[in-house]
Amino acid sequence: GELSDITTELTATDQVNKQDYFNIFPSAGLSYEFKKDNTLQLSYSYRISRPNFRNLLPFSDFRDPRVYFVGNPNLRPEYTNSYELGYLLNWNTGSILTSIYHRHRTDVIQRITDPPVDGVAQVVPINMASENAVGIEFNLSFSVQDWWKINTSSNFYRAITEGVYKDEVLYSDTYTWTNRTTSKMTFFKTLDFQASFNYRGPRITPQGEDLSIYSIDLGLARDVLNGKGTVTAGVRDLLNTRKRRTIVDTQGYYSNSEFQWRARQFTVTFSYRL
Repeated sequence: GELSDITTELTATDQVNKQDYFNIFPSAGLSYEFKKDNTLQLSYSYRISRPNFRNLLPFSDFRDPRVYFVGNPNLRPEYTNSYELGYLLNWNTGSILTSIYHRHRTDVIQRITDPPVDGVAQVVPINMASENAVGIEFNLSFSVQDWWKINTSSNFYRAITEGVYKDEVLYSDTYTWTNRTTSKMTFFKTLDFQASFNYRGPRITPQGEDLSIYSIDLGLARDVLNGKGTVTAGVRDLLNTRKRRTIVDTQGYYSNSEFQWRARQFTVTFSYRL
């Protein structure tokens, strides 16, 4: 059980918004090993996802002279009923978990773009929709050699989102997939090299499309000073591609935007353990 107590206050106008709610989140899992290293799994869970602090702030974020983002202190949390059936296979050098699932979400938060007024469009998050997603997931952990390990997970799914905003029905039906892969190698028993790849495919949204996004991170680490210290060199977003690209295409309004939190980074770190 969880109790949420959220209060926002706009001191300039003495406007107070309070949300106080209690929820119970049951979950259950059942597994059956019908052969050695072969397990069938069945699970259910009820989950909550609260709006983040930025989405609750009722202030404008001036992204550019023609697009303002405004938070919404009236946002409610999203709720998810998740059903999953999985098959786990283990062997000496690895394991793979294959799962099919259905997830029903309510009060889904969507960022809605209002038509421009005086040349300025406003983006606001609202609890607009419900969403039904059906998909299949693969999680693989594998030791190629004693010095090389790979972990990868992929998710292929279909999501249908439907809601109403200002008497207009907004709807999307999308097929997409994601992947996260990590490869770790150890050379000369002291030098660790890690590479990570992340990918999210394009997705249809109720007002347009989120384009694909991918990135590669690299890291190299070695213990020094008889194991008391570690020197690490890394590069985050090797190809400088971790950018959120969005298309909004509604009646009388079209935009194509690109947003990047932080450009490619190179780091060198030294840590010492007392």
